[in-house]
Amino acid sequence: VTLGKFDGLHRGHQKLIDQIMGMASENGIEKLSAKVPLKEMASYSTSLSSITGGRSSFTMEFSSYELVPSDVQEKLLKEYAETQTED
Repeated sequence: VTLGKFDGLHRGHQKLIDQIMGMASENGIEKLSAKVPLKEMASYSTSLSSITGGRSSFTMEFSSYELVPSDVQEKLLKEYAETQTED
């Protein structure tokens, strides 16, 4: 995936790229390493396949736990509270 196409994925998802860690070219294959929130990876395979014509792949590995931004935390807590009042 070229950086331009990857940037397109970034704009297509709310915040796909958290931090680009590095880029490399190896045996004609472009590699991009990035830290991405797991939630943003849910539809990544479909999006990546779409923009590359099915000629790409990706792997994931756990990196670290991070704090949830306060706006996301508030939204999650509100959604949870609503499910508790429904019971």
